[in-house]
Amino acid sequence: SDVYAFGVVLAELLTGQKAVSSDKENEGLVIQFQSWMNEGRLFNILDGTVSTEGQHEEITVVAMLAKKCMELNSRNRPTMKEVAVELDKLMMARKSLVDEKTVHEDDGCLVGQSSYCCKTDIIPEGNEEYLYSF
Repeated sequence: SDVYAFGVVLAELLTGQKAVSSDKENEGLVIQFQSWMNEGRLFNILDGTVSTEGQHEEITVVAMLAKKCMELNSRNRPTMKEVAVELDKLMMARKSLVDEKTVHEDDGCLVGQSSYCCKTDIIPEGNEEYLYSF
């Protein structure tokens, strides 16, 4: 049940919605979230802050993790240890990406960012480390 509750918290954070609504016609965040994920509408229901400040790949990974945690059949849910490992992978990928973005000494552009001041795109190839399968 702890894994399920953690998934609910992730869904609340991603969407900015409460898990339980006082509106009796509302089917609840868990059912809605599962439906949105199955229909590929995740980015239509994200909280504004998440959608504008979050990285697309990271949001997708966290949403997929939330969905797995909220599986109705408890046998299909990951363990909390597996959840921690996936979140650790995400943090390590973010850290390695941040480490790659060093300030270019000549013009102040960040490596890994496209900028007209750099006159070129210096985007490292192979940044698929965000796309984990669950």
